[in-house]
Amino acid sequence: MKRVNFQGNLKSVIAAITRIKKIVVRLCAVLILTNGLFISSLYAASCSDVFPGATTANITKELTLPTLTGTLPLWKFLFDATYSAGDYHYTWGSISNNVKIKASGGASVRLYFKGNVTISDNVKMLDGKEEDLIVIIEGNLTVEDKVKLKGFYYVKGNVEFNDDSEIKGAISATGNITINGSKVKTDYKADKLAKADFNSMCTQGADEGCSKVFSGALVPSTANTLSLPAFTGSSALNLTSGKTTFATGDFHYTTGNMSGSAKLKTSGPTTRLYFNGNVTLEDDAKITEKDADELIIIIKGNLTVKDHAKVKGFVYVQGNVTLEDRADIKGSLVATGTITTLGSKVKTKYESSKLSTVEFSTLCGEGAVTTLDHFAYTVSTAASVCTAHSVTITAQDSSNATITGYTGSITLSTSTSNGNWAVTTATNAINNGTSDDGGATYTFAAGDSGDIVLTLANEHADTLTITTTDSSASKSTTSSSITYTDNTFVFSTGDSLASDVVAGRDHSFTVSYMKKNPSPSSTTCSVASGYTGSKSLKAWVAKHGDDPSGTAPKINSGSSLPSSVGGSNNVSLTFSSGVANFTLNTFDVGKYALNLRDDSGGFATATINGASDTYVIRPFGLYIAVTGNSAASSHSGTKFKKAGEAFTVVVTGVLYASADDQYNTAGSATPDGFPDYHSDTTPSNNANLSNNTAAPSFGGESETVALTALLYDPSPAGGANDPGLSGTTSISSFSSGVGSSTNVKYTEVGIIEITAQLTDSNYLASGKNVYGKSGYVGRLYPDHYTLSANTPALADGGASWTCDFTYQGQTFGFSTDPVITVTAVNAGGTATKNFGGDYWKLSAPTSHSFAATGLPSGTSTALSHNSASTTYVYTNTGLSGYDGVGTLTIASDAFTFTRNNSRPASGDVAFTPSLAMTFIASQFTDPDGACYESASSCASYAVSSIGGTEIRYGRVVLDEAFGSELLALPMATRIEYYATTGSSTAFVVNSADNNSCTGTSLGSGNITLSNYLGNLSSGETTASLSGYSSGVGTINFTAPGSGNDGQVKTTLNVPAYLEYNWFDTGLADPVAAGVFGIYEGNETIFYFRESYR
Repeated sequence: MKRVNFQGNLKSVIAAITRIKKIVVRLCAVLILTNGLFISSLYAASCSDVFPGATTANITKELTLPTLTGTLPLWKFLFDATYSAGDYHYTWGSISNNVKIKASGGASVRLYFKGNVTISDNVKMLDGKEEDLIVIIEGNLTVEDKVKLKGFYYVKGNVEFNDDSEIKGAISATGNITINGSKVKTDYKADKLAKADFNSMCTQGADEGCSKVFSGALVPSTANTLSLPAFTGSSALNLTSGKTTFATGDFHYTTGNMSGSAKLKTSGPTTRLYFNGNVTLEDDAKITEKDADELIIIIKGNLTVKDHAKVKGFVYVQGNVTLEDRADIKGSLVATGTITTLGSKVKTKYESSKLSTVEFSTLCGEGAVTTLDHFAYTVSTAASVCTAHSVTITAQDSSNATITGYTGSITLSTSTSNGNWAVTTATNAINNGTSDDGGATYTFAAGDSGDIVLTLANEHADTLTITTTDSSASKSTTSSSITYTDNTFVFSTGDSLASDVVAGRDHSFTVSYMKKNPSPSSTTCSVASGYTGSKSLKAWVAKHGDDPSGTAPKINSGSSLPSSVGGSNNVSLTFSSGVANFTLNTFDVGKYALNLRDDSGGFATATINGASDTYVIRPFGLYIAVTGNSAASSHSGTKFKKAGEAFTVVVTGVLYASADDQYNTAGSATPDGFPDYHSDTTPSNNANLSNNTAAPSFGGESETVALTALLYDPSPAGGANDPGLSGTTSISSFSSGVGSSTNVKYTEVGIIEITAQLTDSNYLASGKNVYGKSGYVGRLYPDHYTLSANTPALADGGASWTCDFTYQGQTFGFSTDPVITVTAVNAGGTATKNFGGDYWKLSAPTSHSFAATGLPSGTSTALSHNSASTTYVYTNTGLSGYDGVGTLTIASDAFTFTRNNSRPASGDVAFTPSLAMTFIASQFTDPDGACYESASSCASYAVSSIGGTEIRYGRVVLDEAFGSELLALPMATRIEYYATTGSSTAFVVNSADNNSCTGTSLGSGNITLSNYLGNLSSGETTASLSGYSSGVGTINFTAPGSGNDGQVKTTLNVPAYLEYNWFDTGLADPVAAGVFGIYEGNETIFYFRESYR
């Protein structure tokens, strides 16, 4: 056990104790825990779960602790202490009086305390990096008096902070954490947590592993690599304007360019973009507008950011990075190469706090990096001492899959200790060491993707094996035997496609008879120029283990080549000065080396052998057929499938056809061995592969095909949503070169183009991808519509009416018009955000109906709906919002509760109706058949419980008036409605009419005077009405004057809904007599009948 000894003599200790009484008092209160041992958990928790924040109390995820073995306390108050990485055990601790705790040797010092710990008086703990210190306390922790803590503190008891304390790292406690005062500072260091060595007390998960990679704002020449998937991009991402939104998930491209203020948006939680080549961001391009944890960018080439471009996210670059012209990086930018900053105005901000919320998938962390199991070789067995021999070495796991993230160091050796190594295709340089000893060392780089191509030159005619060793992984693999001979056939390809052999395309080769010059100890070689004329040879192929054993190739259209040397010659080649040209005819995919043998003895006594490098014969492309596809190219095209509905994609690996290969990917008239225009984003120009012959063995080599899609219309550049394909988007089962998926889905509306390409982008480790495009797929349309409504409200009375009721027979409408929100959804019930603009196919309704409930028993009134002026208007159906939602407003509906009784019955008492508005199914069915559904069938849609007014049976009453002709005469009038009064019904004054509201509007213009009697003539009196208040009003007559006694018939012209059947003659306006000159009764009148009932 290591421990730190106190420095100084006993006298100095005693003197110090006298000066720090406060510390002694504290120490007297310290409890020493001696109860048993801590029993560790069976499984260790994730370190990030134990330390999820700066200060976390009452944790449930705990460390798995070792047995704490301390026998002495740690009591520091005089001198600083420096620890090297490792474990230190104590009983309890007190650290004070400006002491500094330091660490050396990197992560991590681990201090264990069985009891309580007090840290006070300006202690600095530690003077170093957060990951360098871990403190485990089984008791309580007290921190006070301007203490600065760094590191990760795990406390089984309680924690108390006081007096300007500071923590950088994290403190977690199973008990409480009490913070006294407002000046306690905390700073959580998730990135440092990942670097701390907890010695198996917790596990560093994926987030921690990623923290090691993304350890700063700018991290050049990183040795920490990600475990990358295969890059499957077949087209570039070019954004020049507008906003493009990406959903959660993985999106693959060849290269990328953003300019012209283009904006890339994410919809959360994490979008992962993969680029197989270079990426340039310029001209105010912005990625992304949201938090850095919503975007990961992986770039296999170089990255340039300039011209005010902004990047927010976590970016990993396998090449070099250049930042210039006000580039702005927030998150983390990591490169395996260099990061060059040009200019002083480049901005960077490290956002370590976002690391814990990024969804890295399997890019990093434990479980993400595949364990090395062995190395695989691709090398032919026959070699020449005259030429360097190609050797491909691949790091593989136990399932024989390439470990693309392998970055180990290897040692190479040969069994004969002969040969010199050189690089053909590899990121780093090889160290060949001593010349011609067969040994070399190489360190894989992330850019190698687990695969390197070397050459082994050996001037010795011998047979050898190669051994590749990774000492740190304790893995070593030896190759099959390779025979180097003095006289041999050496193959080369003078084809325009070099060594890229395409199935179905004749490939040009050259074979040379090379011989070692005969002079003693000669190391020079030359072509055997005397080897001339037609030569009958044995030819065969040596199949690689990945070869699917398909249709055999031919040489110069001769017989099919066997897979082993035959007993008789089967090929005739014409040599000129030791060199012959021939054509390899292929009819299927494969992976093999060509072999030639001349054992005739006609030129040389010994047999002349030769083997080429191992060639991969790949498909020309992938033909995609989408079953039932109508191939619509725009919104007006024929429908294909509902968004989210499964459809079938059939993929065929096809052979070469020269008519389909007139141009290269740059558009130049140079064939490149790939189908024309299948690498761009224009669905209309693809070379037609439907008539190409299938490569019968494609798929038999265990390659799988990944399906992706890009939205063509509406344009993502304008903000349309492109969710990519879902369902079963991988095809792994093939027969005669044909495979399919019957469960492919696209959950949005529009026109798409599907891309099929190899899942690993690397056909049989050739470095070549195989791909194809579908052309237009669509039109995709909504599965159905969902509807929701606001809460409509009925208006009271007419347009200017504000009183809280409506009369029978009076027209009313809505105070709040019905508004129906229409959402187009896919088969999964999620909104299809692209359904808008020209893709909005749902016409506005043309009719709807209403029904009323809540009417009194026995009533004769009925709801009448007048829709002559009704309007149905959709708004918000453009593409600008990209939400798949439209708003239907129904306006100008008019209603009446009919007044069918001229005199009220018991069912005509006041009531509050409830209306239901119904649209039949056809009103929400579009031309594609998408409709509003209920129980998976097209259905009517109703909005119920529409209320807002009370219906009253009303009338206006006039009372007879009597008075002197010499005085003004008032005539009482009132508005009544039929109501329940106690146990009976009767007319009562409608005091709510014009009671602080605008209701019935009657005035002088509504009065008609007629039938003058006695001495009263027209014009001798006038009548006026100033309206009603609380249902009551007065008609005022002017005095006719002396001698003008008599009477006049007074009619008040009221709305039809306030008329009444006064005399069993039908509905009529109210009438009453205004009588002048009779004011105390008239002896000649025996009976006077009122004019109403």
